[in-house]
Amino acid sequence: MADDLPTHLAAPLGRHAGDAAVRAVVRTVLVSSAPMAYLHGPDHLVLGNAAFAALVGRADGAGRRADEVLAGVWQVPGVGDAVHRVWRDQVAGEITPPLAGGCSPVLDSAGGLAGLLLVGSAPAAGPGGADVVTRLAARLTEAVTVDDVVRAALHHAVADLGADLVRLALRDPGRDGWVTVRFTAADLADPATERLPPLWRSLPGRSPSRSGSRSAGSGGTRWDLAVAGGEQPGTRSSLRPGEELLRWLGPAADAVDRQVGEVAVFPVRLDGDEAELGRRPVRDGWFAFGYADAAPDPTGLRLLDSCAGLLARALRRAHVLEEERSAAQLLQRSLLPDNLPQHDHLLVAVRHEPGAARATVGGDFYDAFDVADGQVALVLGDAMGQGVLASSVMGQVRSAIRAVALRDPSPGHVLGTCSDLFERMASSSDALGSGHFVTVCYVLLDPATGRACAASAGHLPPVLRPAPVEGVLPPPRLLELPVGPPLGIAGDREAMDFELAVDDLLLLLTDGLVERRDQSLTDSLDLLLDEVARHGDADPLVLCGALLQRYGPETSDDVALLAAARTAGRVRTARTVLPAEPSAAREGRRWLADQLAAWGVTNRVGDLEVALSEVVTNAVVHARSTAEVAVRCGGERVLVTVSDRGAHGEARPHDLPVGATRGRGLGIVADVADAWGSQRTTSGLRVWFEVATGGPRRQGHAVTVTP
Repeated sequence: MADDLPTHLAAPLGRHAGDAAVRAVVRTVLVSSAPMAYLHGPDHLVLGNAAFAALVGRADGAGRRADEVLAGVWQVPGVGDAVHRVWRDQVAGEITPPLAGGCSPVLDSAGGLAGLLLVGSAPAAGPGGADVVTRLAARLTEAVTVDDVVRAALHHAVADLGADLVRLALRDPGRDGWVTVRFTAADLADPATERLPPLWRSLPGRSPSRSGSRSAGSGGTRWDLAVAGGEQPGTRSSLRPGEELLRWLGPAADAVDRQVGEVAVFPVRLDGDEAELGRRPVRDGWFAFGYADAAPDPTGLRLLDSCAGLLARALRRAHVLEEERSAAQLLQRSLLPDNLPQHDHLLVAVRHEPGAARATVGGDFYDAFDVADGQVALVLGDAMGQGVLASSVMGQVRSAIRAVALRDPSPGHVLGTCSDLFERMASSSDALGSGHFVTVCYVLLDPATGRACAASAGHLPPVLRPAPVEGVLPPPRLLELPVGPPLGIAGDREAMDFELAVDDLLLLLTDGLVERRDQSLTDSLDLLLDEVARHGDADPLVLCGALLQRYGPETSDDVALLAAARTAGRVRTARTVLPAEPSAAREGRRWLADQLAAWGVTNRVGDLEVALSEVVTNAVVHARSTAEVAVRCGGERVLVTVSDRGAHGEARPHDLPVGATRGRGLGIVADVADAWGSQRTTSGLRVWFEVATGGPRRQGHAVTVTP
């Protein structure tokens, strides 16, 4: 049970009483001045605040069913049926009068549906009335990451609350200073603000308690008093003249900041939940609303204070979820191989991405390893379910496949033997005996000849993208691979022989990439084939990145991809490790130039050197680690990967000159490379970029995929 919630409120939460995400929503409800209620579970047990009780006329509604508490209006069209619809579809909706508000799904820390947030309307107060709190609450319940929360809050402050400029500043736990992000009315017209992460800028060594200054116009008050809580939030004493904002920002202020005449400041405390969870406090900060003329009156300030409180609680929840999600992803990655086999005439790429909003690990996995007679085994599978059990099953099955294949790599033998092993595992485990099963696609390939043999244990068929014929690219197709039962279920898994010709590409995928609630699997696979055809000349790594960029935002399930292509020429590779020193970029450029010269590569060497310099600099400056550089040359393409061993809990702020709009380092990489992307590893971050050395830079094939 949550110690910080009254017993009569924590009891209806049941197993969710200790869930950080649910607790954060309940606290948001309790402290809000707007009429709000959390409806828990399929029975919609009501946990509302005083304003909600006054709105519905029931002071005894805590823990009761919503249809009972709202008996007088539940049958009104747009009330009870709207609540049921939001629960069923997990999509936010509107509630009609007499409640006249909004309803949004609430996810628990594992990404599952826990309840609904119901926000009713109250008499208008301040800019826009209490409905602006309703809209912000709905947006924040759908925000998952810290950047999602910040983007939603900043946009709302300008679009709905009428601020000309809004700034959020937070303590930077990694440095002795602060980071800040800004949003203005002009940003509303910029589509990049919705698809790019917020641009954090560093204010090292500056804090309100150090740089706050007195001003005749402020009545002798100071910034540090507002931030530290020395003043009552939501009153006139929260106002500051614009000059004090400029003094606090110092050289980071620009012409836009100088247009602010008055600022309303509210503290943002993020240490409460962290202390309760046994973790160290993360950071505190402030939320400032800037106005060219006069700020709102005291009633409007109270509304701004409510929105600042919603932001603080959403940030706490997002930080906890990001921390749990990061740990889950680390566990997932630790069970998957980092290094792939290197062969002449063969390019192999893999990608794994957890589902959106998921804090638990899943069971999707990939593997590629050498077996007898120069052959390579390509494996992709999916252990059904979520959590540690699915991950454990995935790890055991992957290890079993390797062990069996090293003795006899034929697909039928490997899948049949592993199915027997899994069936024995399930018979001795109550957990595995409750419906868990594993699907696998296994391909045995000879890179030198292209001869291949594949078998499927209940898995989706691979996609074959044929090589161009006389300059014309044939359409991709699904291999007509016989589908046997999943592992652990008795039955035959018939193998099929085929040939992978030079410049053919084979794509193995898990169902998370294509399965959609509103679309048949056949239609989804047809659309996938169309997408693969659009990237007909891309190598495996570029294709995987392009597919994740296209489908990633739409999937709630894990996705694993494995792509392999045969090449006509020899694939040459080289590696080096650069020190975590300022000279690393220079040493990297010199090493890369020497390596390319030895291989006879002369075209676009400058582009490769520039891109390498930027990526290595990021690794050394931001990750503060050595940079392992690998270069691969084959098929008139040069692929460079740079791996660091830094802790990338969240994106580091960009230290940019005044007036800068976006970090320029990776922008330069995107400009000189044909494709680039990044992916997490068990030890840090791996950034890759590709350049076609057979001609001028190709247009229209850039892929920018970030984790």
